[in-house]
Amino acid sequence: MGGTIQAFVPYWGDDATDFAEYIQDFCDISVGIVRGFDHETSVLNQMIYYCDTDYLWFIHPDDKIIDRNTPHVLAEYLDDNPKVGAVLPDVSGEQPYWRKPESWYLKDNTCTMYRMSVGAKFDKDFIFTGWNDLDFGEEIIWNSYEVHLPHNTSVLKGNTQYGSWSSFRSAYNARNRLLLEAKWYWVGRGKWDNVDVYNVTCDKDRCIPTMFELAWWSEETLNRFANSVNMEHPQILLKDGQGTGNENWRLPE
Repeated sequence: MGGTIQAFVPYWGDDATDFAEYIQDFCDISVGIVRGFDHETSVLNQMIYYCDTDYLWFIHPDDKIIDRNTPHVLAEYLDDNPKVGAVLPDVSGEQPYWRKPESWYLKDNTCTMYRMSVGAKFDKDFIFTGWNDLDFGEEIIWNSYEVHLPHNTSVLKGNTQYGSWSSFRSAYNARNRLLLEAKWYWVGRGKWDNVDVYNVTCDKDRCIPTMFELAWWSEETLNRFANSVNMEHPQILLKDGQGTGNENWRLPE
């Protein structure tokens, strides 16, 4: 008997209800909705809280599920690989073809299936949205599990609309990127408490801005801050021998 599956959809628009009903019928699995216009990490943690099955499938209304067997294929992979804590589909929308499964990092949470027994949660210090999925993947690995991309099923990644790419949104996206790097590379997960503790122990010009600080900044300051941060995935930079991207970052004057 394989692991049981439950999917959850965030309610960030009226299309969530119709999408949940469609996926429940199309894929023959239980699909719930989590309501709340909150930081994405809070919504995703509510999904973990409400899930009472072996595996949790994170999906969004603009994700196109091509094959009705997609969640069952992902769950079967977790059944067969007990050290894998999360498994990702391809997001190209193309027909799957055989390739050797990759041990991966969680570069995107689109249609990821999560093994509930891992016990990881999303870090609430990541405000609104952005980079919390990479952090969650690192937490899974920190808990002695792996993240895999097996290439055995494919979905079409949607373009989730969280609002315009304003100077404020660009700034907090950059802020989350710095948080990811500080937590895992500058300080290290074993010594990390939270961003507030980091900010009172680091050099003043290495502090990571809070959401409230960003709200007070002028558009010029927001843009200057956002442009000061290397936004490439640190895992990609490390693979290419380029460090983690922001080792020498300082808060611009």
